[in-house]
Amino acid sequence: MDRSNPQVVIRFVVDEQSFSLPLLDQIGYGLTPREAGRVKRLAGGIAGTEIIEAVSKVDIEVMTALAVIAMERAGATPNVEAILDGKVPVAVDIDTEPVAVPPGAVVEAASEDGMSPTTTPILVGTGVPS
Repeated sequence: MDRSNPQVVIRFVVDEQSFSLPLLDQIGYGLTPREAGRVKRLAGGIAGTEIIEAVSKVDIEVMTALAVIAMERAGATPNVEAILDGKVPVAVDIDTEPVAVPPGAVVEAASEDGMSPTTTPILVGTGVPS
């Protein structure tokens, strides 16, 4: 398994702030045991290889849990309840092209012009819960 190339890089925009999370091609995808447990708790038991499958399907609970982890890694203090309740908008962009990064690094991908981050928003957690 290659520890320097992410399998995917997920970029989140949460409440107009950008955060990135590389998921590595290794056991646990580069998540710490605590982070993997957080995904499991926030996403209703999804863990292990199910995480990548859920990312490929843009599972709303998994994407929200990974957004929280990306925010915490960047030093932010997310309002988890507001995010889970859809009171804070979350946009997601998934980049499946490998990018060399050190383990645990926060990644910002550049657009084709090399100047600005690229984003293809998929809104997660918007609207009013029923």
